[in-house]
Amino acid sequence: MSESERKDWPGSVYSMMAGNFLGIQEMLDAAAKREELWKEITDMPTASLKKEKVDMVNKPPHYEFAFGLEVIDVIDKAIEKNMLDPVDAYNYGQVLKYLLRCGCKGNMLQDLRKSQFYLNRLIDIIEEETKHNDI
Repeated sequence: MSESERKDWPGSVYSMMAGNFLGIQEMLDAAAKREELWKEITDMPTASLKKEKVDMVNKPPHYEFAFGLEVIDVIDKAIEKNMLDPVDAYNYGQVLKYLLRCGCKGNMLQDLRKSQFYLNRLIDIIEEETKHNDI
């Protein structure tokens, strides 16, 4: 077998080496492209890479309800409309808070149980008030 025949033979060492060299060149080209992209990214103004800062004190995302409304605003309006006394208002607000943000912090069942806790308190208070008013 002549040397030229060996190079052309598909299973030859020469063809395997040529394939490996092509693979290496493709990897080098890909690395160069990644380096170019990285340079583009790092040269961008930093403002475009920053995520919007979340204000966990004044506007936490788990208190945003719908249509840009915050849970606290919905509770305020509900309490204002029903003109509840302070204790009833507190418990009513807690019921709404846990229902409106239910599952937003990850544990839906816990939020439902907390809402139920405050609802039961509110029911007990109103039942007690009703009992005293009927006497």
